[in-house]
Amino acid sequence: MREYLKMENMLNPPADGTKEAEISTTEHFEATRYTINADTGDVTTNTFPNTINSKFINNFDFPTINEAYRGKRYCYAYGLSAYAYSRTALVKKNVCNPEEDKVWYTENHYLSEMHFSTTTRR
Repeated sequence: MREYLKMENMLNPPADGTKEAEISTTEHFEATRYTINADTGDVTTNTFPNTINSKFINNFDFPTINEAYRGKRYCYAYGLSAYAYSRTALVKKNVCNPEEDKVWYTENHYLSEMHFSTTTRR
């Protein structure tokens, strides 16, 4: 079993400020947007500024968008950020205006990737 999945490690995460507490599941690779020019095949990459000064905001896994916007222009991507596997946060990344980024993090709350469900009207 992987060490981070052991109950003892989840109940006793590394102390804030320690080297172990700064280990991200993304290995500090940041969110990157790839743009493909369909006419030329050229690919450009962009990273995003961290305007809200959060270690979670540009280091997240399981990125997703609202499926209602698939194939359309969108501004929001959502994901899960984890440090030391025991500190997880939900990320709402605004790829159009990073000043509007949002993070939800509460100590001792363990999260999973996000999914969208459609609203049915009767």
